[in-house]
Amino acid sequence: MIVIGGGPLGLEFLQMLARFETKVILLHRSPTIAPREEPELSSLLEQYLQESDNIEIYTDMKILSAKKDKEEILIKTLINENEKLFKSEKVLIATDRRANIKDLHLEHVNVKLGFKVSCILGLSYLNHNVRPKSYFTLIIVFNLLYLSGLLWDTRRGD
Repeated sequence: MIVIGGGPLGLEFLQMLARFETKVILLHRSPTIAPREEPELSSLLEQYLQESDNIEIYTDMKILSAKKDKEEILIKTLINENEKLFKSEKVLIATDRRANIKDLHLEHVNVKLGFKVSCILGLSYLNHNVRPKSYFTLIIVFNLLYLSGLLWDTRRGD
C-alpha cells in the first residue's frame, strides 16, 4: 500500500496498516514527515516508523504521474532529481486540500484566509483554531517516551 501524505492522518493510517502486516510506502512532498511539528520530533518519528514498523519513507519528492495498469497503480515520482516508479495494488491519499486561489489576488480586496480544510477519504475537518495545533505532538511524544522507557505505565506497577 502506498500512502501519499505524511501529516497526522496519513501517519496514523500508515502505522495502522503496517501493524496489520501490510507493506507500506509513504510518499511525502515536504522534507520531513509531520511538517507542522518540531523538526527533532519529526526526525525521531520517521526513524521510529522505519525501524519499528518497517515503513519505507520518501520525503522531499514530487509525484509526476499516477495511472492504473491492469491490477496495479503506478506512481512516477521525482526524488533527488531521479525518477522512481512505485507500484501498488492500493493507494491512500491523505493530503491537505488547498484551494486554487493564488491568481485571484484576494489580498487586493482585503480578503484574509483564516482556515484550511484537510480531507481524507471524503471526511473533512477544519484545521485552524478548531483544535490545538499540536494535538498530534502530544500523542506521539507520549508514545515515544513510553516506548523508550522514559515513561512508565503505573497501572502495571512499573
